[in-house]
Amino acid sequence: MRQAALVAMTALLLASGAACRPDPALSGTVTVPAAGQAFDPPISRLRLPEGAWYCDMGTVEYARMEQGDGVCPVCGMALEHNVTAAH
Repeated sequence: MRQAALVAMTALLLASGAACRPDPALSGTVTVPAAGQAFDPPISRLRLPEGAWYCDMGTVEYARMEQGDGVCPVCGMALEHNVTAAH
């Protein structure tokens, strides 16, 4: 009985396409205004443009293009600079 329910649930998810939809927090580069923007829900750091300053809480809740005071206005943590390391 339990296996039949799992099979039915899987079939429903596949038919609805829900299993194939990308997570919006992980797809596409975002535009970050110079003055800053809060993200709710938080996004992946990989979506930030090069040079952005961001709050690194595992995901990004706030980012801006200018360093400013270097402090996240949402939580007070120091902002990190999103730069590609030179090889």
